[in-house]
Amino acid sequence: MTGVRPTDGEPAPPSRDELILDLKVLRQRGLLRCAATDLPALRTVAVLRGFATAPNLENAGVEHLLRTAVAALGEEEPGRAAQYLFGLVQGTAGRRPKDLREAAANTFAGLSPETFRKHHEPLLLGRIADEMQLPLQGVASVAWHPRPQRSPDGAAPVHQDLADLEWRLTRGLEVAAAHRYGPYRIDLGRGRSHLVVDLGPVEELTDVQIVVSSENTYLLPARPFSDSMSGALRKASALRGPDGGLIDDVVARELASWLAANGRAGGPVEPGVVAPTSAGNLSRSGVISLFHAAVAIPRVGQQGYQVTRPAVSAAVTRCFELARQLREREGAGVEAMSFPLFGAGHAGTSPAAVIAWLWAAVRRELHHDPSWRIHVTTMDPAQTREVLAVIAAATPRDRQGQQ
Repeated sequence: MTGVRPTDGEPAPPSRDELILDLKVLRQRGLLRCAATDLPALRTVAVLRGFATAPNLENAGVEHLLRTAVAALGEEEPGRAAQYLFGLVQGTAGRRPKDLREAAANTFAGLSPETFRKHHEPLLLGRIADEMQLPLQGVASVAWHPRPQRSPDGAAPVHQDLADLEWRLTRGLEVAAAHRYGPYRIDLGRGRSHLVVDLGPVEELTDVQIVVSSENTYLLPARPFSDSMSGALRKASALRGPDGGLIDDVVARELASWLAANGRAGGPVEPGVVAPTSAGNLSRSGVISLFHAAVAIPRVGQQGYQVTRPAVSAAVTRCFELARQLREREGAGVEAMSFPLFGAGHAGTSPAAVIAWLWAAVRRELHHDPSWRIHVTTMDPAQTREVLAVIAAATPRDRQGQQ
């Protein structure tokens, strides 16, 4: 962990990996056995956060720390799953770990406990550890924007203006928030357009009709068990039977059909090409279409990919063209599109550079058509802070362009 210097007599803060290891042990042992379980990282953070004010209160401090971190995930599927996983739901503290995992998996419709264990549980543990660390880290230049609060009549969220966000960012002021995982919604001041920064798995998005995925120029989706966005969307969109068996690998099948129909079987396509597919199982969350943007160029004779600004710019332009066509077919309900940080994952491109390229292209499109609500998906708090900082830095130029 960075940003904290222990004072004399104060323990050094543990790393994220150490917290995750302790969380795994606590999940297996259960809260009722907390006192008899070695949890050095969790106890240290409980002391540093002020939840354990004396040595004999460390066990209670660990539980308070855990409940606070889990509560920050909210009451939607991830938050409820985490509550069940650790026996924080009333009447579940004494249940077997196996039963708690099954209850956690059941919060996600159609998800088996084994799939939850392999894919969702590690993400939840990471998010809980991140939440435990956040109050210990110094805020350098980016503040957290609170989850939008609803107006007194419950009709509409209250949004923080981008100018106010920029003021807070440039002065390094921390904004207290009940839920540190967003979404962070920014009014762009152009008609109905606004930006939403979503922190967390892309398959958990709601109220988004179009999800853009970053793909390689061969339009070969990642394997469904990989930790990439391409793999996550392939897995989440696949249709499965009651026993969890694969019925239709929607993304892989439709991309292969698109390549064949466009005379590109075997690839590659030009960087910036976008191939639309249906959303498969993600349609249950309101997603209508997936746009697969070929922006990752394989490095010849090397491992990994290269992502360039021209490819990102061309892909964004094509996504807006396809989005308008989809809106014409489906109607006015198509209003939100989500973009990833192209290449900020396995390609190793700097998130700050990617969001600068992406935001320049999106801003250009919104200037001509401000009717879209644009989402940007990030995978960790550091990426989220960089996204907010880059957008805040671009604000003065945006506002000058409106005058």
